[in-house]
Order: sequence, then C-alpha cells, then structure tokens
Amino acid sequence: MHMKFHVPSFRHRRPDSTPEDLEHTGKTCIAYVPDDVLYEIFCLIVVDAYETRPLRLLDRKKRYRGDNMPALTISHICSYWRKLALETPILWTLIEVAPYSHPAMLDEFLVRSRAAPLVIRFHASLCSFRPLKKDYLLEHAQTLSSHVERFVEFDVKRLDTTTAENVLSYFTSPSTHLQHLSLRTDGMPFPCHQFPFAETLPSLRNVRIEGIQLPWLRYTNLTRLILTSQFALRLKDLAWTLQRCPDLEVLTIRLLDPEMEDMIAVTKGLTLPPPDILFPNVTSKIALPRLRKLSAHWAEKQPGMLFILGCLVFPSTAAVNLSFHGERETPFILLSLSKAWSMVAAQLGAARLMMWHAVYGNSFSLYFHSKDEVSTIRWYFDAGGIDAAMSVLKSVGIETLSLPSLRSLNIYACDAPLRRRQWLFLLRHISPTVVVDVSVDGGDAGASAFLSALRQGLEADSDAQAGDVLCPHLRNVTFSANLWASPQTVLGDVLATFRARAARDVRLPALQIWRTKRFRSPKPPKHLVAQVEDVVETVTFDLMPKFKIPKHYYDHWRYGPMPEL
Repeated sequence: MHMKFHVPSFRHRRPDSTPEDLEHTGKTCIAYVPDDVLYEIFCLIVVDAYETRPLRLLDRKKRYRGDNMPALTISHICSYWRKLALETPILWTLIEVAPYSHPAMLDEFLVRSRAAPLVIRFHASLCSFRPLKKDYLLEHAQTLSSHVERFVEFDVKRLDTTTAENVLSYFTSPSTHLQHLSLRTDGMPFPCHQFPFAETLPSLRNVRIEGIQLPWLRYTNLTRLILTSQFALRLKDLAWTLQRCPDLEVLTIRLLDPEMEDMIAVTKGLTLPPPDILFPNVTSKIALPRLRKLSAHWAEKQPGMLFILGCLVFPSTAAVNLSFHGERETPFILLSLSKAWSMVAAQLGAARLMMWHAVYGNSFSLYFHSKDEVSTIRWYFDAGGIDAAMSVLKSVGIETLSLPSLRSLNIYACDAPLRRRQWLFLLRHISPTVVVDVSVDGGDAGASAFLSALRQGLEADSDAQAGDVLCPHLRNVTFSANLWASPQTVLGDVLATFRARAARDVRLPALQIWRTKRFRSPKPPKHLVAQVEDVVETVTFDLMPKFKIPKHYYDHWRYGPMPEL
C-alpha cells in the first residue's frame, strides 16, 4: 500500500471555540477537532483497515461487518462527518472486491471516489460458512474494466486458477498510471497467454506474480520484483530486466522444480523449452546498489539462475535467502565469485545439517544462516542410499563445513542409518573451533555408531591430547530413546564415550535423552544414570515435553491464512 494523502481545502469550517464553550454547549471535544485533523484521522483508519485487518466482510449470519469498510462507518456517525467523508474522494478509493460484494456497493464507491486514483483488490472469500447464492466477481471485473486508467494498485489474491484467468480477461485496456501489480493464485500454477492491461504499463514499479505464467513484459525501472512458482522462465529476459532496474530494492525469484514443471506440462498439454542458455551479450556484472532483499529458489537443472546470481553486485547490508535443490553442485560456489558474495559468506556464522530417512530414500539438507537469520543459504538433495548421499557430500559440499566464518553447527539425524565410518567422515571435516550440537533420533544402532565415532582413538591411545579429540567444543547431545531396544546397552556406550572424553579434559556440557509415553521404552538402571552424571555436567532423562499448538494455527484453518502485516 503506497498512497500519499494531501489535505484539501474544505469549505465547511467550524467556528473557533475554546474549551470553556464545552460547558455551555454540552458537546464533546471531538466536535471541535479541525477538519484537516479529522481528514488525516479518517485516512489513517481506512488505510489501516485495508492493510492489516483480516478480510472478512461478512459475519456468521451473512451480515456486513463495518470494521472492514471504515469509510461507511465514518459516514454513518453523524451528518457532519458524513458530509466531510463524502467530500473526501480518497476515502472511497480503497476497494475490496469479493465474491459476495454486491454490485451496488461497488458502484457507490466508484461514484464517491470521483476521479481519484483507485486501489483495487480482488480476493476469494475467507468466511464462506455456507455456499454463495451468486458470485459477483466477474460482474465486478466488467464494471471496473471501464476505470482502468485510474488504477494505481491492482491486486488479485487467493483466487483459483480458472477464476483468476476469467477476471484478468476483462482488463485489456492500457493503464498508464498503474504502479503496483500483484497477481497471486491458489492451486497449481497455470499459463496465461495474454498479459493484462495490453502490456502497456509505463508507470509500473512493483511487480508480484505468483502461480501465473504470464508472457514476459520488458520491465524497466522497477523497485520490487517478486516472481514465485514460475516455470519455463527465460532467464535471458530476466537478466535484461535486471540490467535496466538500477533502483531495485527487493528481488525474489522462485522457480518450480523440474519435476513440477513436467507435471504441469503434461496436465496443461504444454511443450516446455529446453534449459535456458544465456547468450554472450549479457554483461558480466549487474549492479543493484539499492538492493535490500534478495531471495531465490532453483534446481540444478536450471543452471542459468546460478549464472545470473553470480553476476549480481549488491550492498553488504542486503538480506540474502537462497534455496537450491541438486546433487552435482551447491549454491555455496557463489560465495567465492565476487566481493558481494564474500561479504555474505562472512555473515554465515551458524549452520544446520539435517539427515532424515524417507520412504523413497534419504534426504539431506545443509542450512547456513547469519546470527540474526537475516541471510540464509539452504542446499538440499535426495539420495537413493546413505552411501550415495555421502558420496555427494564428499564430492560437492562437505568443504562448506569448514567455512572460516562458521561458529556453530547443529547436526540432526532422524532415522538416517549412518554407520561409524560415515559419522567419522562428517565429524573430521568440522573445524575444531566450531561449537557443535548433535541430535540423534533412531534405534540402538544409530546411537551406538555416533558414540563409537565420537570416541575414535581415545581408548586405544591414552596419550592423545585434547587437540586430537573430535569436536572438542561439542556442547549438547540429544538422543530420542523411543526406538531403543536396550537402553542399558546404549547408556553403556554413552558412559564409555564421555568418560574417555572427560579423561582428556573435554567434558560434555549437556546430555538429553527423551522418550514418549506412546513407545513406553524401559527406563535404564539408576546406577548407570548416576555414572553418566559423573562425566557429564548436565543430564536430562525424561519424557519429551508436550508441544502445544498456538491458537492462531486454529484460526488459520477456520478462517484461512493470516493477513500479511
């Protein structure tokens, strides 16, 4: 919402009064507020309702709610406020268009807004407790199509693909004043063969397109470009646009995975072009000196995206969020391509390595983030077996665990059948200065394999020094004992491992072993627990805390997604 309000010259002014006059007239203080102050208050109320309040124009009894139409509420307070509201066209320019909005209401808003710029939002119902008798969306689109020249913002959100395509088909005239265009749909992304507004948008500055594949418009001079759920995107056109948007502040590109692209092509009967190849005429550097936020998601079958990101030059204060899916390369190769990316690498002080076993194979995710999580880089891939996954890590991404800026690492293994030599492979590549937290969720074999790797060389060589200990800054180890067949055996390995480390003056600060009532795993002997407490500073062996779902999650399912603040 980007609108500037200018106080008009009102002809109706109230006579000057003093606070002492209130005792004689019996009027309240609000009755003596100047018109220009009231005007500012009215505008703030209308904008706040449009931007922040949940969009539910009807209550459970199908009655209109006044808090989402504050202009109407203001005009019903008193005759003077109504006269003032009717003389303020800007109050009636923020128009919400829903399936249950009556055409007469839209016509009245258009009349009262006069020739002022319009802010239009199409949306689906978030409060449909019973089926609608009539859907007025297409009728509203036909009415608004004759006012396209007044549009400054146009937003389509939460519509299904068919309805969104039908709504956009009415807007075929140029809109020379449109500055903000947002098209978001629910469901599977779909291609739209015609760009709305006859591709004539000279004033366009902000673009957000999600779930719709539109013909590429040669955008220039943008300040915000957000393209998500895109398929068959010509990255050559994207590079052309970025070169001509030096004032760009927000850039978000989220490409669909190739598997999703193929599914859409089969469903829609499309023929997707081959992977995009950038021509040599693309300059080596794309300067974006005002960039504040950069976000990208792509797969290794879309190599052009990596090339474009490598060409970007942006300030070190920009927030960077990257997500990559692939096995033959990683997004971390960007960190050494330019000074801008090296500054991003210097901010990545924490990492999280997640390994979990699924029905179709094993999945790995390596997630780096800055201290305040403003900048993040995530790399994930799927492998048919644990050996294949380790070979990918060995050949492509294991060196990232030795980044100079890395200070803390969290390793989470969920039912991942890692053996002792594989744990050794991971732990040996971690810098000795990194603080490590490990969480192992699985059976006896997984826990024993990790513990055996952790005490590598400590029992055989009694002269080993603290520098020879793997992960000397190991801070916390967490086990899930739900699938332990013999807790006594595992606790014996725990005692042997951390007793050997304590003998090298490397004591573990915290050990947590959780179990749940559902699995009813047996408790270990008390004497073993007491011995473990002697070599570990803090030991927790208890039932896993119950997770409580926040109340706003229930509101999400009842009323739809929360409003974007």
